[in-house]
Order: sequence, then C-alpha cells, then structure tokens
Amino acid sequence: MKDKIITTVNGIETEFDVLFTTHDEKNNKDYVVYTDNKVNEKGEANVYLGRYDDNSILPITSEEKEKLEKIVSIVQKEICNED
Repeated sequence: MKDKIITTVNGIETEFDVLFTTHDEKNNKDYVVYTDNKVNEKGEANVYLGRYDDNSILPITSEEKEKLEKIVSIVQKEICNED
C-alpha cells in the first residue's frame, strides 16, 4: 500500500494520507486507515476506514468497522503514551 491514496470523491480528485494498514488473518482481508488531514467541527482529525484490494478502497461492514475502530483506539493510546 502506498503512503498516499488519490481517489475521486463527488467528482473531485482528492488525496489522502495513509495512517496505517492492517491485515486480518481470519478473513484474509487488508484494511487501511487514512486521513484527508482536515479537522472536523469537534477539532478532531478526519479519519476514514476501508478495505483495500488491488489498489481500490472498498466499503466495510459494520462488524469490520467495529474491529478497525478498536485498533485505531489502541494505536491512539500508544501514540499518546509515547509523548
């Protein structure tokens, strides 16, 4: 997976930065966590979750989203503890 993703969103080519990727051994799928480096109204960075295959970002199920959100939470805690 590349460090950047360029895709079309609502007809506009948009660039995203890959935060990290992960592979699920149980379902043999690859996932990506990425951002557009913008901040939402809560002051938090926009972070997106997806499954990737052959350089395409694919939608994820609610179960996959729940698993990835747990991983993101763990990574955030680890980063905060490093400071």
